[in-house]
Amino acid sequence: MRSWRRRGRKAQASAVAVILGLMLVVTFIANFMATTLPQQMTINDVNHDLVVENEAGRLSALLVQAASESAVGAELSQPFILGSEGLPPFAPPDGGTIGPAAAGSTEGVNFTLSGAFSPPSAGKPNSGSSGSCTVSSQSHGNTTGLSCTGSTNVVWNFSAGNGLHYSVSGTGGLGAIVNFTTSGSLITIGSVGGAINKVYVLGSNDTVYINATGGAMVTVLVVGSYDTFNLGGTGGAGFNILLVGNHDSVTTSLTGGGRVLLVGYGQYDSFTASGTSSTFTVYYTGFNSAKPTTSQCPYANSALTDTVGGSAGTVTYNDTTYTNSGHTGNASGWYYNYNNPSASNCVFVAVGNIAETSAGGAFAVQLRNTYAPQAVVGFDYGAIVLAQRGGIPLLVDPPYISHVGTSATIWVPIFTSQISEAAGAGTATLEFRLVSVRTHTWPGGGYNITPGSRVTVKITTPYAAAWMLYLNATSAFAGLASCAGTSKVCSGAYSTGGTLGTVTISLPVTSVTVEVATFSVALT
Repeated sequence: MRSWRRRGRKAQASAVAVILGLMLVVTFIANFMATTLPQQMTINDVNHDLVVENEAGRLSALLVQAASESAVGAELSQPFILGSEGLPPFAPPDGGTIGPAAAGSTEGVNFTLSGAFSPPSAGKPNSGSSGSCTVSSQSHGNTTGLSCTGSTNVVWNFSAGNGLHYSVSGTGGLGAIVNFTTSGSLITIGSVGGAINKVYVLGSNDTVYINATGGAMVTVLVVGSYDTFNLGGTGGAGFNILLVGNHDSVTTSLTGGGRVLLVGYGQYDSFTASGTSSTFTVYYTGFNSAKPTTSQCPYANSALTDTVGGSAGTVTYNDTTYTNSGHTGNASGWYYNYNNPSASNCVFVAVGNIAETSAGGAFAVQLRNTYAPQAVVGFDYGAIVLAQRGGIPLLVDPPYISHVGTSATIWVPIFTSQISEAAGAGTATLEFRLVSVRTHTWPGGGYNITPGSRVTVKITTPYAAAWMLYLNATSAFAGLASCAGTSKVCSGAYSTGGTLGTVTISLPVTSVTVEVATFSVALT
């Protein structure tokens, strides 16, 4: 009996020990699940946010570097880890999704240029000497004829009216500049020994005859339509012709050498060349007078309506270079090489508006955090944004827009296609290839930013509050930014699927460099 009792007491003690052990395990697991697991997974989720931020920032730096080096054709890649670390077997990794930016997201740069083309002014002669020029005829007190001799430089403006006959002649090394503001008139110009070296014509339906002799090159600027030019000469250097307008025709007949260069901006223009031992070069670029401020170049391919004939050496349509061996024959058998010029080379108006707009250049990584606030890491036209649900979004990396004194530099990324979507806890890789880089700097090429105007940068984005917070806190942009949209999107907490706001940065600068980098993109 005593032995049995001893054995019973031992069994009871063992059972109690097992129960107490189980209770300790359950207590440990409960404490782990309630405290340790959330704490560790919160750390994992926050660390994952930082990893994705770093990946997006590295990608932004890679794209900017490739563009700054003009490394067209360069292939770049950046992996994105979509899932955070888990704590198996208790918690799997939190996943994520990479995909396109919110519909309607854009970036635009807009400003006004002036310069490059300034038409000749009208009025009485603004310089000259009565000893070198003689008025040969007048109309209502205005000069219609001029005869000059000697070597004194003369600038003369003709504006007697329309439908008249203007005549100019000169001898010696005069170097005269003559301006005509008239339409429907007949203009005859004869020079010996390079007396007349610059001729400006502002008007339409004019007929102009110029006979240049001697060794001086004659420069001709024409602004108008339906003008007809007959250019001839013997033993001269030739003609440089800038033609701005539509339905203009130029015919040259040179003997004894000489060179003709014609740069035409318009449509339905024609050039016909003939002569002995002469060379001819023609460039045609489209000009749409109905949309003179467009930033597209050439303008709607309108220069394809232009023609060239006779013994021309090279001709360019829409900045597409056509070449032919030799200087005789006609336009048959030519071949071409396309070259698209920059926007500033196409603005042949006194004031033109330049706009660069990117409807791509943005994407987002959605982080489906369980233990930390759900978040979005956005690549927003070079800036990197962290937006957590219920919190004010932040720019963790600023945009590539600088403003120092009176100068600004702006980088505009463009993606040729929208980024596709991938989800899960694995790794998705974005593959980029630099397609083109266009860098425009103004002042340049005769153009200036119009005095009193501003360069504006507009970003339409779901992270408008992040942009405004950064811009207002940065001395270079303080007071220069505004936001159009609801108060929540412009300054409030972020919410998934919310509305977009448009942030406008208005920069009072006199010089600007805009770099537009275009990338093809694929998600693997």
